[in-house]
Amino acid sequence: MPPNSSGHRGFAKLNYQPTRILPKIEEALLAPGMLETAKPVEVADLAYALGLVGAPHAHDRLLLALANRAAPDPVFGCLHTFSSRQIVILIWVVARLDAVAQLPEGRMEAWVSAVRAAHDATPLLVTDARNLERSLVSLGLDASWVQRSEMLNTWTDLADGRSRRRAGRAYSDEELRIVFEAIDSDGSGDIDQAELLDAIRAIRPDATDEDVARMLAVADGDGNDTINLAEFKLMMSTPQPSSEPAA
Repeated sequence: MPPNSSGHRGFAKLNYQPTRILPKIEEALLAPGMLETAKPVEVADLAYALGLVGAPHAHDRLLLALANRAAPDPVFGCLHTFSSRQIVILIWVVARLDAVAQLPEGRMEAWVSAVRAAHDATPLLVTDARNLERSLVSLGLDASWVQRSEMLNTWTDLADGRSRRRAGRAYSDEELRIVFEAIDSDGSGDIDQAELLDAIRAIRPDATDEDVARMLAVADGDGNDTINLAEFKLMMSTPQPSSEPAA
C-alpha cells in the first residue's frame, strides 16, 4: 500500500491511466514559475498522485522538478521544511517509478538521513514506517534502522513509565530477533548495559547510564542485569496499559 492520508484518498479513486491529460498537466507544471516556490505539502501531493497514475521513466522531468524542491541546499530547495511523511512519499514514488538514477547525486542519501533523524526523535506512523521499509528495500538500501529505532523508542517509553507510542504495532518473531541481534553487538545472546548504551545513543546522544539502567530493569525478568531474546520478545509483545484517561 502507498502512503495515505485524508488529503490523498481522491487520487486512489482514479482507476485508469490518464495518458492524454497527464502530459498536458505535466507541461503546465513544468512551466517557469510553477514549481520553484511550491510548498512541501504541494510537492508531496503531486508526487503521490504521480506515483499512483504515472509510469516508470515517463515523467522523469516532472519528478526531478518536484525532487528539487526537497533539496538540502536552501538556495534551490527547502528539505528542512518537509515533514517526515512528505519525505517518505518522495522516497516511495522514486522507488515506485524506478527513478532513483534521475536524482542528483546525494539526494536520496539526504532524504534518508533527514527521515531517519526525524524517525529517531519521533517514530513514524506505522503505515509510513512500513512503506519506507519496503521502498528502501526495493532500492537496495538498508532499512533495518527503521524497526530498530521504533523498538528502542518503545523501550525507553516503557522505562520512563509511558505507554507504548506505537499501539497496535505487532512485530514478528523474526523482526524481533533481527533487532535484538543488532543491539547484541558481540553476539553473546544477551544485551548488556554497554551494548544498550551504544544502541540508544545512536538515536539519543544524551542518554545516560541511569537511563540504560532503567531500560534494563523494565525488561530484566531474571535479575541478572542483561536481557536475553525471550525477555526482549516479552517486553515488546506484552500489551501496555494506555495512559489516556477513560472516556
